Amino acid sequence: MKILIVEDEYNAREGLAELIIKTSPEHTVCGKAANGQEGYDMAVKYRPDLAFVDIELPKMTGLEMIEKLRQTPEIKSDMPAFVILSGYAEFRYAQQAIQYGVQDYLLKPISYEKLKTVIRNLAKLNELKNTRGTDSTIKRDMILSSILQNDAVFSREALRDLDAVHLPGNRYLLTFYYGKNTSIEALIQAAAQFCQQYDFSDYYISIMKDDRLVPLLITTDKPFTEIEKIVNYNLIYTIFKAGFRDCTVTLIPVADSGTLCGMKDSIKTLNSWALSLGNEKAISPELVEHIHPNNTALPRQFDIEALYAIKNNAAGDLKRINKEFIDFLKLRQYTPSRIIRACTSYAFSVLVCYQELNVSAYDRIQDFHIFDVLKNCCTPGELLDCLNNITDMYTAGETENCHDYSLSVRKIINYISASYSSDISLEHIAEKMGITPDYLSHLFTKEVGVSFSTYIKKYRIGIAKKMMLDSACKIREIGEKTGYGDPKYFSKVFREVTGLSPREYIRMKHP
Repeated sequence: MKILIVEDEYNAREGLAELIIKTSPEHTVCGKAANGQEGYDMAVKYRPDLAFVDIELPKMTGLEMIEKLRQTPEIKSDMPAFVILSGYAEFRYAQQAIQYGVQDYLLKPISYEKLKTVIRNLAKLNELKNTRGTDSTIKRDMILSSILQNDAVFSREALRDLDAVHLPGNRYLLTFYYGKNTSIEALIQAAAQFCQQYDFSDYYISIMKDDRLVPLLITTDKPFTEIEKIVNYNLIYTIFKAGFRDCTVTLIPVADSGTLCGMKDSIKTLNSWALSLGNEKAISPELVEHIHPNNTALPRQFDIEALYAIKNNAAGDLKRINKEFIDFLKLRQYTPSRIIRACTSYAFSVLVCYQELNVSAYDRIQDFHIFDVLKNCCTPGELLDCLNNITDMYTAGETENCHDYSLSVRKIINYISASYSSDISLEHIAEKMGITPDYLSHLFTKEVGVSFSTYIKKYRIGIAKKMMLDSACKIREIGEKTGYGDPKYFSKVFREVTGLSPREYIRMKHP
């Protein structure tokens, strides 16, 4: 956006310009005026998208400047959004300005966060203005989402647009929550066909991508019980038949348009009950009110079985246990928050076990932000997918061919994979595992077929060979990165394993 500043105090004017650049570098300060007349001239010349205007200005007050711009034919159809700058003494004028169409006001001294919020909201308004041209009404597909999110910029305007076409009848808010792999376009088409099939008087539909919600507002003369049956036995059946298995539907009677304002969080809370009730029926406030949540203690058997499966490297068994765990939680009808806590605790136990077995694989899983993902799950299917993803990520992170060995040997191999660049000794690993070096050496040689020291040599030289092909590192650096601080010793071990010196190997691969 192009931003104009009209402020007679030099420090305040320059300070605001610097603050705008700092908080919103994607926007441009196109002009800085010291009085109302200069501000008017710059607005006509530069056609800003947003103007910050002080109320008390020389030559022409801020409100007079705005009024004059509104009467100027060449700019009347391309007016900027106005934000009034005022002190406490002029606050009554700021309130008056809001009534005359000024979008917002900033009370001096201007706070960093308030300025950032105002610019962000007005940038959205400018974007909306560009999408709908000079039309004064909000695009139809944005009306409902604007109201539900209680958008500071245009929720009030959206309510006016909605009420302007209010038809007699009962209003119901249906909200679809869709999974990650759902086609939004297909879901909207199914909802529109549903409305047409039952000849609803009027409907509004929006998309709230950040929350994966598609709200639908319908008007009909049908009572709630009849709408509930239609949704359960027709709409949800159609949605499932189309393959939207991770879609849930909430159904809320709407007494008046005003109750829709800021309802997004309530919808998300209501929708989360699908974790307990499933998604085969519409979830309504009335349905939830009649639920008596299960308060019995959660069993620990699933955690124990999961840890046993992990230690036996049985990924298939772990996925089966994951499913049994989710099914158990659903059938016992715990509250959504309790189900999330139970899954979080279960996942934590699994991750602790993973950390013990393979630190590097555990670190990669941590990048998945598993607990944040779990917290935002809204269906049993999403919970199960999340737990199964942990299993798949760990399996992918296991050292190659490691899965055929016992738990102790897997720990050793994974430790080598994560720590090959540092000093590794059999005695150190044995101490960490709480067993004797002799027993560990015997066990490793028996299962892997080579001694512990031979395995480390081959593993490190294998890494070194890849580095020689894929990087421009010097031989000394490669030796250091693979655990050999002495270049001569590195060359000796390299020849022992490959039959060639490092230089001979590089010349052979890069003639």
